[in-house]
Amino acid sequence: GYSGYYQIEISLEDQEKTTFTCPFGTFAFRKMLFGLCNAPATFQRCMISIFSDMVEKYLEVFMDDITVFGDSFSDCLSNLENVLIK
Repeated sequence: GYSGYYQIEISLEDQEKTTFTCPFGTFAFRKMLFGLCNAPATFQRCMISIFSDMVEKYLEVFMDDITVFGDSFSDCLSNLENVLIK
């Protein structure tokens, strides 16, 4: 599947902390990877920031799980459309 983790950039001064060596050379990550200790919290903050105008009105976000709700089925569909457009 496609992961949102690899869309979050790591600041230049922190990239050296992700350095690793292999037979092909020494490399550092430029994008956040799964194994970093703060990656889940950072991803959660990004998701809440992106959907801040919808959270608690008709949307709940937990990591990469999004729950859309409404008073009726048509409300749910309308709210889902708004989320997908975002």
